[in-house]
Amino acid sequence: MQMIADAIQVKNLGKCFRIYPNRWHKLQGLLLNRRDHSRELWAVRNLNFSLPKGSTMAVIGANGSGKTTLLQILAGLIKPTEGSVHVNGNMATILELGSGFNQELTGRENIFISGGLRGFSRREVEEKIHDIVCFAELEDFIDDPIKHYSSGMIMRLAFATAINVEPDVLLIDEVFAVGDMAFQHKCTGKFRELKRKGITTVLVTHDVIAAKSFGTDALLLDHGSQVLFGNPEEVTNKYLELTAQKIAKQEAAAGIQQEIAGEFEPAEVEFLADLPETTGMFRHGSGAGKFRAIQILNSKMQPTAIVAFGEEITFRFFIEYFADVPVSGLGFYIRDRYGNDVIGINTFEEERSLGSRHKGDRLVIDFRLPLHLRAGSYSVSPGFSYHPNEARYLDWIDNAAFFEMEKPSNGKEIYGFSWIPNRVSVKMVS
Repeated sequence: MQMIADAIQVKNLGKCFRIYPNRWHKLQGLLLNRRDHSRELWAVRNLNFSLPKGSTMAVIGANGSGKTTLLQILAGLIKPTEGSVHVNGNMATILELGSGFNQELTGRENIFISGGLRGFSRREVEEKIHDIVCFAELEDFIDDPIKHYSSGMIMRLAFATAINVEPDVLLIDEVFAVGDMAFQHKCTGKFRELKRKGITTVLVTHDVIAAKSFGTDALLLDHGSQVLFGNPEEVTNKYLELTAQKIAKQEAAAGIQQEIAGEFEPAEVEFLADLPETTGMFRHGSGAGKFRAIQILNSKMQPTAIVAFGEEITFRFFIEYFADVPVSGLGFYIRDRYGNDVIGINTFEEERSLGSRHKGDRLVIDFRLPLHLRAGSYSVSPGFSYHPNEARYLDWIDNAAFFEMEKPSNGKEIYGFSWIPNRVSVKMVS
C-alpha cells in the first residue's frame, strides 16, 4: 500500500443516513433491505482536503452542518458511504468527554483503559500517568471510582487523558469550555505546546477567534457541503457572512423590528465617499447602509498611517444609509498581522445609539483612544450592524485600513499585545 505524506487525506467523502418514519419500517429496512419507506440524509458529501503533518485545521459551521460526523469518520467510529479517508499515525480523540469511561472503575484504571483503546501500551501510559493526573488536578481522587466524581472532574480527566498521550493526530470536538477559567487557560497552553511539537490537530469549534488563533487551515461546512477550505481568516469571514444572511432571513420572516430614535448635530467635516480597496479586503452585508470612507487621524487630527506609541488616535468612519433602518450600531476590531483581535469597540457597548435612520442619512462617527500596542502592522475591520449581539450586518469590511505602530521612544519592552498604563507600589513589611 502506497504511503501518503499528509497526516490526513480526504477524497470525495460522503456519509448518508437512512431515515425511517417508525421502528417497524426501520426493522424491515435492516432485515429485508427495503428502502421504499425511507429517505436519504447526507450528513456530509463531496468533502476534499488534505492536511500536512503538524498542521491544525479548524472546522466551523452552523449546528447540523456535519462537523461532528466528519470527526467521527476521521476517528473510525463510523464508516463513510462514499469516498476515502487516510489518517497516518496513532490518534487521540476528544469527542464526547467521558463517554467511554467505566463508572465502577477508578480514575487511574480508566486512564489505562482509555490509553489502551487508543493504541498505547501499558508502559507508555505508565510514563504519562503522573502528568495526566496532575493536569486533571485529581491527585486526591484518582484511586476513587469515578461514579463518585462530579461531571467537571470527569471532563477534566477525559481531557487530560486524551491530550497528554501526545498522539500523531488529535481530534477535538468543541471542548474548550472544560472546567473553570484557570483550567481552560491550562488547556489552551497545552494545546499550543502540542502544536509546537508538530501534532496534527482537527478542531471543531464555533469560536472564530480560536479558529484563527490556532488554525493553519480551516474548513467551512454548511448542510454537509464543503463551502470553503483554506486560510482561516478567509474561511471565518465566509462563516460570518453566511451567519449574517441566515439571521437576516429569520428576522425578515418573523417581521422583527426595533425602534430607537436619535438625532445628531451636523458634522463639521467634509463627508468623504472614497473607500479604496486594500489587500485582503473582504466585504459583505445587506447593503442597507455602507461605509463610504475611513480615516485614521493622529493627535493633530491629520491622516496618518504611522502611529506613535501612546498617541491618541481617532478612527473616523463615514457611513451612509441606503434604506430606512430602525436601529443600527457601528464597531470595529483592531487586528494584528496574524488576524488576532487585539481591540474591539462598538457604539452599542459605549451606549451611543445611532438611532432610527432614513434612506440618504449620512453620519460621521469618531472613536478616539490612546494606543499602547506592541510595534508592528495592524488592520482595522469595521462592522455596521443591525443588532448588538447578532452577526447581522448592513456592511462588514475585513482589512479596510492599515497602520503601523512604532516602538516606544523610551525603549520600553511590550509583553503581550499591548501595554496598559498602571501604577506600581513597593512596600516593606516588618
